[in-house]
Amino acid sequence: MTVLTGNIEKLLQESIQTTVRAITSTFGYDQVTINDLAMLDEPILNAPYFIILNGDDFLGLQDTITVNGTLNIPAMIVVAFDDWETSLNAFRDARQAVINKFNEVGTARSAGGYEGVDIRRIRPGGPVDYITAEQDNPQALPVFITQQLIFEVELF
Repeated sequence: MTVLTGNIEKLLQESIQTTVRAITSTFGYDQVTINDLAMLDEPILNAPYFIILNGDDFLGLQDTITVNGTLNIPAMIVVAFDDWETSLNAFRDARQAVINKFNEVGTARSAGGYEGVDIRRIRPGGPVDYITAEQDNPQALPVFITQQLIFEVELF
């Protein structure tokens, strides 16, 4: 096991990115990014995307000699809209592929083998959402289906 030191959030983001990039049946290598929302400007046919974002929810503690804390790392699953059934099924399957990958036996829950790291929970950061090209038109069909996932990381 490797000790997690330095820019912890960056290392955790990169570890999550590495794990999700290994889901080659769902995501292409370049479709899994960190803080690159410009991916949403890419051609729709290049989706699905998995965009890992900076956390805005953390807790740093030092109750004892050992530093403890939590860090919530958000990510977005973004799937292109084709038709409702096909697109919602593709979204569901992409989300499940991510959850399954982190539930595999191995080092995914320790962010790739870091000592003192546990990705305790992966939860939704909000409801399934729809991105349309015409934000002013409530009747417009979506371009993307998306949801934020939160990776709850415990540091000990």
